[in-house]
Formats: sequence, structure tokens, C-alpha cells
Amino acid sequence: MFFRKFLMIVPALLLGTTLFAQFTLSGIVSDERSGQLMQGASVLLQDSYRQTITAADGSYNLNKIKPGTYIVKITYMGYETVIKAITVNGSLNLDVALIQKTIMEDEVIIRSTRAGARTPVTYQDISRENLAKRNMGQDLPVLVSLSPSMVTTSDAGNGVGYTAM
Repeated sequence: MFFRKFLMIVPALLLGTTLFAQFTLSGIVSDERSGQLMQGASVLLQDSYRQTITAADGSYNLNKIKPGTYIVKITYMGYETVIKAITVNGSLNLDVALIQKTIMEDEVIIRSTRAGARTPVTYQDISRENLAKRNMGQDLPVLVSLSPSMVTTSDAGNGVGYTAM
């Protein structure tokens, strides 16, 4: 009698532990051509809010994944996105080799306007001679700090090292 109850209880307990099992998805992301390991690739389990980025050795780990079917999306700038369906029923290793792609975008046109004598803004032409007069061994932002609309900073306060405009 006891043995029969024992045989009924043990499978029920084991079934309960597998329902709460959590697994790991890990792997390495590399370049298909060169085999170079891809640091900073994004690995996403869609619809689960689980995401990670590959380490310097191209490896990644997603822990505490519940059993089920997932879509894994791996992206890296300049490479084609890889989307794979996986079924997790234990810890899984998924190595991926990314394929380079060419990014074709519209051209970028950069235009500028130079202020002149007839432009309705304050400006100043800075000559080499003006810079030579002001030069006391300080960094360039300090040399042009007296120009109109110029704001400069110096971390040390003396105009040498860590200056910005």
C-alpha cells in the first residue's frame, strides 16, 4: 500500500519541478567570412523582454529561460539580421555566423554659409597674426575665447589640457 502511494507521489513531484525549470541559451556570434568574433552584437528573444549583447569574445548568455518556443533575433550594424525559431526544453547552445551586407542610403549633402561683411550676424575673422599675439602657451579654445559667441571651458582653470569650446 505504501509502495503504491510512493509510486504515485514521486512522479507528481518530479513533474512539478520540470514545470519550474529554467534553462540557458548561450553561444558565439562571429563573422561568416573571416570567423572574427563579434563583440557588441544584440541577441534578443522576441516577445520575452530578454536581450543581451555579446562580450569581447563574441559569446552571449541568456539565463532563466522557461521551456517553450522562441524567436531569436541577432543583429549587428553592417550585417544581415539573423532570425531563428528555437524550442527550449533544456540548456541550448546556438552559434551564429553573420553575413556582411551593403548599406545603400540616399546621399548626404552638407552645406554651409560663411559670414561676411553683409551678413546680419556678428563674426570675426581670426588671423594667424592675432593668434600669435595672444599665444601664451595655452590651448586653442582659450586663444579664440574672446571671439563673438564663443564659450570655452578649462577643467584646470589655466587653459592647458582638457579645454573645450
